[in-house]
Amino acid sequence: MLETAEQLEKEGFTELVAGSTLSPDELYRRATKNCYIHAREALELGIVAGVLR
Repeated sequence: MLETAEQLEKEGFTELVAGSTLSPDELYRRATKNCYIHAREALELGIVAGVLR
């Protein structure tokens, strides 16, 4: 079950970063180390299209 959950998680990360400059492996590394991506960095990486103020 854990292997299946990890695989599904990685697939979700791949979908999330599609079209951005961040690789799924880098996002996975950050997520497993509890690293945050601030809004400005997410915008620069292309993960989000814009940031509301």
